Amino acid sequence: LRDLTVGTYAVRRDLFDPGGDTPASWVVVPMLLVRRRCDGPRGSGAERSAVLAPAHRVPGGIRAVRRGHRPPSAAARKRSTPRLISVVIPVRDGAGTLPSQLTALARQTTTVPWEVLVVDNGSTDSTRAVAERARPRFRCLRIIDASDRPGESRARNRGIAAARGDFIAFCDADDIADPGWLAALAAAARENDLIGGSLETAVLSPGRADESPSPMDAQTDFLPFARGANCAAWKDVLTAVGGWDERYRGGGEDMDLSWRAELCGYRVGYAADAVMHYRLRDRLPSLARQKWNYGRSGARLFAAYRHAGFERRDGRTILTNWCWLLLHLPDLVRSPARRRRWVRYAARLSGFLAGSVRQGVRYL
Repeated sequence: LRDLTVGTYAVRRDLFDPGGDTPASWVVVPMLLVRRRCDGPRGSGAERSAVLAPAHRVPGGIRAVRRGHRPPSAAARKRSTPRLISVVIPVRDGAGTLPSQLTALARQTTTVPWEVLVVDNGSTDSTRAVAERARPRFRCLRIIDASDRPGESRARNRGIAAARGDFIAFCDADDIADPGWLAALAAAARENDLIGGSLETAVLSPGRADESPSPMDAQTDFLPFARGANCAAWKDVLTAVGGWDERYRGGGEDMDLSWRAELCGYRVGYAADAVMHYRLRDRLPSLARQKWNYGRSGARLFAAYRHAGFERRDGRTILTNWCWLLLHLPDLVRSPARRRRWVRYAARLSGFLAGSVRQGVRYL
C-alpha cells in the first residue's frame, strides 16, 4: 500500500484478483478500506491475505460468503465465544413498536451474558419511558442519548462507543427477534468477524413475500452484505474499519460497512438461523421514501466502490427498467398491489437519478 493523496490509497489490482490474467495496476479506494492493522510484517502473507475467499460451509451450519481465491489465514480468524454481547437498538419515535422488540429480546435463549442499549436518536414521543419500564426484565438495559444528529448510523456508532461487550449485535425497534437470535449470532461469532442474519417477513408483513429481502447467500450485488436490521460484529472489527458511515442516510450504510470489512480481509458470514421478523413499510409515502433513499445510496456506493470492482447496470438493463415503468403506468389505478409495486420501482429509479446528480456519477 502507498499513500497517494489525502484520504485515498492505491492498492495493486492483483491483490483483488490474485493469479488472474489482469496485468498489475493500481486501483484507488477510500482510505477506510485499508485501515486494518495487519498481523504480520508489511508485505507478508498476512497482509496479502486480505482477499476474499470462495463461499463455503464452516462448522455450525454458518455460510461464510466470500469471493476470490485465497482465504485469510485461519490463525487470524479463530475466535472464542463472546465474553459479553451488547445489543444496540437505534430508535427514533418508536414507542409504538419498541415494546414488542424488547419483549422478544427478554425471551432470548442464549447462555452468553448480554446487555441492551436503546439508543435514542431524538425521539419526541414516549420512547424513553417505554425503555425505562422495560428495565426490570433485563439484567442490564441502558438508554443512550444520540439526539445531536439524526440518522441510524449516528445512533449505532453511539451504541458502539457505549457498549461494554466485545461483540455487538444490531437490530431495529420495529422488528421482533426470534428467541434463538442471539444464540445463533454468538455461535457464528466463533468463526466470523461480521455476521448477517436472516430477515423473515411473514409474521409482521404477511402477504408480501415478493418484497422480502434476499438472503445473504442469494444476493447478487458487488459483494454480499449483512443487513443493518439483523447483523453483529466484534467490537474491535467495527472500530478498525471506522464504524458505520454517517453520510449514508436511510439505506446503503449496511452494504458499505460489510464491503469495507470484506475488502479489509475480515471474514463476513451468514447465520441463517439467526432470524429476525422484519416489518415492511405499510404506507405508500413511507415506502416511497425508503426506496428513494435506497436509490440515492446506490449511487453513493457506486461512487465509492467502482474502482474496487462495483459495476453499474448495463445500458440495456437501464433502458428496460425505465421502459417497464412507463408501460406499467396504468398499474397505479389497477389494484393496490400493483400500485405498491409501481411506487417501489419508481421511487428507487428516481433515487438513482437524484443520487447520480449529487455524486457526479452515472448510476441509473
